[in-house]
Amino acid sequence: ARLCPRLPDILDRVPATEQLVDRYWTPPDAPPHLDSAYLAPRRHHDDPLSLFWPRAEHHVTSAEAAEFPCLVLLGPPGIGKSTELRRLYAAAAGPKCFVDLAEVTAAADLDRLIPSDLAHQWRGGGALFLDAFDEGRANLAPLGVVLARILQETDPEARLAIRIACRDADRPHVLEAALKQHYGSVRPLTLAPLLRSDAFAIAAVTLGDDTAQEFVADIERAGVQALAAMPLTLRLLVKVFQDEQRLPDSRAALFRRGLRRLAEETSPARRDADRTGHLSTDERVSLAARAAALLRFSGRTHLHLGVDEEAEPSALTASDLRGDERDGTAWARPALSLDRALRDLARHSGLLVGSKDTYRFFHLSVEEFLTADLLAREGTPPDVALALLSHPEAGLRPDLRETAAVLADLDPAFRDTLLDVDPSAALRYGVAGLDGPEGERAVEAFLTAHD
Repeated sequence: ARLCPRLPDILDRVPATEQLVDRYWTPPDAPPHLDSAYLAPRRHHDDPLSLFWPRAEHHVTSAEAAEFPCLVLLGPPGIGKSTELRRLYAAAAGPKCFVDLAEVTAAADLDRLIPSDLAHQWRGGGALFLDAFDEGRANLAPLGVVLARILQETDPEARLAIRIACRDADRPHVLEAALKQHYGSVRPLTLAPLLRSDAFAIAAVTLGDDTAQEFVADIERAGVQALAAMPLTLRLLVKVFQDEQRLPDSRAALFRRGLRRLAEETSPARRDADRTGHLSTDERVSLAARAAALLRFSGRTHLHLGVDEEAEPSALTASDLRGDERDGTAWARPALSLDRALRDLARHSGLLVGSKDTYRFFHLSVEEFLTADLLAREGTPPDVALALLSHPEAGLRPDLRETAAVLADLDPAFRDTLLDVDPSAALRYGVAGLDGPEGERAVEAFLTAHD
C-alpha cells in the first residue's frame, strides 16, 4: 500500500472501459428504480415521464456524493465500488490520501500509511480515502483508534473528508457511529446498477459503436439485462460476444455462467490471504437457489440474517431455510451453521444486496431463474411443479408466471404440461428450438388459447 499515490497510479487501476460512465448512488434503505434491470435514468422534474420514476430523485452521482464530508460507500462484489472511489480520489482537490486496506498486512502498517502528523499537514482541510475496508478487516481493529486520533487533532474548522468503500455485508456500523459523533451525520450510499447507456458505452470500447449496438440488442433478445447491469458480468458478456460474434441462444446457459461468476470470490487480496469463505462457488449457488425458491413460493420479500425474533413478517429467516431431516429438506452441511453460510453468501458473492441483516437478490430475474433452475435440477415432476406455481382455482399465480416461463425453457416435459394451461408462458423463452411435431403442438395450443 502506498500513501497518497500519484494521480496516474490511481487512474491506472480504473478500468478504461469504466472511466467513460457516470455512476449513481442510492440510500441503502431506498432501492434504485430499475428499467429492465438497468438503472432507470434520472429525469428532470418537468419531464412527464418523471412521474413513472419517482425514486430516481434519490439517485445521486459520484460528484454530488462528494459534497458530503463523510461517506460510507457500499455495494456487493463486482459492482464497481473501488473504481468509483478511485475516480472520486482523482477528482478531489487539495490534500488527499488514498489507502487500499486490502494491502494492509499488519496493524502497524496503519501508522505508516496514515501518519501521525497528517492532521497537522491538513489544517486547511483534506480528504482521506479508505478502500476495501471489508478486505482488510481482520487486521483493522485499530482503525477506529487511528481515525479518532486524526479527528481529535484536526482543526474543527477544517473540512476533513472521509470516504470508506466496503461490501454491504461488512458495513462498518460501529465505525459509522463514531464518525457520526464527530461529523453530526454520516452519509451511507449504495452503488446502483449501470444504466442501459452505460452498458453500451462500456461495450463500445471493446466492440466499437456499431457492434455494441448489436450486443445490447442481443442482451435484450437473450433476456440477460440483469447480468449486463453489473460491471463484473457485463465484462463476461462482452468477452463471450467478442469471441462468438453473438450471445448464445441459450438464456439458461448465460444465466448459469453469469451467476456462477457472481458467486465466486473475486477479490485478489482475499484469495491470496485464503479468506475466500466457508462455501465453494457451487455451494453458494445451491444455497442461493434454496433461498430464492423459498422467497418465491412464500411470497416473502427479503432475507433476514439476524435474530429470528427481530425479523419482519415479510422476511425469510435462517430458521425458515433450515428444512427438516424427516422430509429430506434439511440443510446439507450440518457442520456449518446455516446462519454462517448465509453470511458467507452475502459477504463473498455478488448475488445479494443489502446491509446489516436485510438482504435481497440484486434483481427479481435472478431470484426467478434460480428457483426454476432448482426445480429443474431436482427433477421435479411436471404436475408437482405446476401445482407449486399455480393458484388452486385460477391457473398460474401471477407472481410466479415468469418462474414458470423460465422452467418451461429449462425442462421440456414441464413445457409440454404448461402448454395446456398457459401457452404464452410456456413459449416465452423456448419457441426458437421447437420444430416438427413439438412445434405443431405448440402452435396448436397457442391458437386454441387465443381462439
